[in-house]
Amino acid sequence: GRRGGGALTSAMSAFATTEESSASSSVESNGNNLQEVGCNNNNNNSDDDNTDGHTQNKLVLIHTYNCTTASLMGLGMPPRQFATWVQYYLSNSSNDTLSSRTKSASSSATIEDIMNNVSTNEVHWENDWENHVNTLRQYWKDGKLLCEHTNLLNDRGGMSKFKNGKKQQMQQEGTETRGKLNGSDTEEIDDEEEQRMKYDHFRNLLGSYADRLVNIVEDELSDASFLPHSDDDSSNKVWKTRFGLLGWIENEYGAENTRALMASGLLVKSEREQLETFQLFLDWFRSKFPYFHDTCDVCGASCKDSPVSELHGDKIEDPVNGETIGSNNVQEGSNLEMDSSQHYEDEDNDDFSFVGYVGPSSDERLGNASRTELYRCRSCSAFTRFPRYNKALWVTQTRRGRCGEYSMLLYRMLRSLGYDKIRWVVDWADHVWVEVLLGNDVGLKSAAEESGTGRWVHLDPCEAAVDNPLLYSSWGKNQTYLMAFYDPYAIMSSTSDENEKESLIQPVEDVTLRYTTDAIDIVTIRRGIPEQSVAEAIKEVSCKMVSTLKNVVASK
Repeated sequence: GRRGGGALTSAMSAFATTEESSASSSVESNGNNLQEVGCNNNNNNSDDDNTDGHTQNKLVLIHTYNCTTASLMGLGMPPRQFATWVQYYLSNSSNDTLSSRTKSASSSATIEDIMNNVSTNEVHWENDWENHVNTLRQYWKDGKLLCEHTNLLNDRGGMSKFKNGKKQQMQQEGTETRGKLNGSDTEEIDDEEEQRMKYDHFRNLLGSYADRLVNIVEDELSDASFLPHSDDDSSNKVWKTRFGLLGWIENEYGAENTRALMASGLLVKSEREQLETFQLFLDWFRSKFPYFHDTCDVCGASCKDSPVSELHGDKIEDPVNGETIGSNNVQEGSNLEMDSSQHYEDEDNDDFSFVGYVGPSSDERLGNASRTELYRCRSCSAFTRFPRYNKALWVTQTRRGRCGEYSMLLYRMLRSLGYDKIRWVVDWADHVWVEVLLGNDVGLKSAAEESGTGRWVHLDPCEAAVDNPLLYSSWGKNQTYLMAFYDPYAIMSSTSDENEKESLIQPVEDVTLRYTTDAIDIVTIRRGIPEQSVAEAIKEVSCKMVSTLKNVVASK
């Protein structure tokens, strides 16, 4: 994809996001979703979500490194990639159990030395996963696990277990009546369970995204007063002004430009003026917040600018131990159904910059980071951490993110500018953006009148795109679900009648057909579940999200 390719954050590798982003239910670590919604740099989408273990070999590699002072695990990556992280971990860990002698020895050890102490097992994705996932989750929480994809920490054995149990039950019943199941009965069970699992997958992921909106609202209500620690100042820095995020916008975008953006003034103007003003703002936003690929913190190099294909035949050596290094795998990929043999074939491959996902450090958790991406520079061999922050304040200071961070930041900025009718939109094909209700003189209408006027306008901060909803149809992704989430309590703040408020609440809306040129029958086939089931899941998640938001608002 152009910018995609995730955040299931989120919640997610359908995620994955989001971003983080095709996934099943989100896993939590330290109260935060592991899954991030938002753009990945490598995303494989397929209309065929084959979940039958008999027809597809789904094996995942689990690596274990043991020494006298540390036990580390790796999930899903080639052995050499895992060994690279082990070397980084032992050299940089602040764990008191690691002696200076251990760190010194590990720093001088070659990757081959480390690999000699690594054991690797192949685990069947469906049949054996439940026997390992709890241990892996604990290692993640302890900061001792490297993941190729964080959604690997989700439960995946349930389908196979349930399906086999159902077959055994029907087999028993069949013995009493007919003696055995015929082929059509087995196929019927497979189809029924595949549809059930697709529905559960959709409902859980929808709930994860709804939780993400709740987190954004919580960030707005708490709006932290302090910035992260800086290298040149041991004390916390406070906001330059007392006006929080709005004050930051005024400082950076200019007071006059900010006044032109304020909802109180802009919404009473024509739609043309509104669109032009937002275009200017998003052009500035994209220049201020570049899309992060894998830029090195030390030398500034990125494999995006110097792909491996341009360097074939050139050996780039690690100045510490002389080992050949390389990278071009900037990814947050979501294709989990891989054959482990391809990872064995890549065992000696050094052409990677993306090392993997690790749990966030204590400092990174201050910005509600749910996971951290680790990169190794191909030019200077330095390591760069990319925490996936979920606080607008942290993102404004690091100015590092992808669509997950930047859509959240844009949403928060619009709220600070006085917009209450805004939505956070998630594309299951791994992208996320914002919508705002605009139209001629929409700001002059009462809430009742607005229910039939104005329109939701697409705002993509990564692409600086305004009112271009069909932009993503050219990205070559198979779109299945595009859902819009918004905070009904923000919308209700502009109304006065309680009955009227209730009629306006639609926290989750399916907006797929607005953003795709694909026919509805094609979208339905991709989804693999009836439209009625989609509507039921949306209703269930909407009710839960409204209840959660009510409690969040009441507690502040």
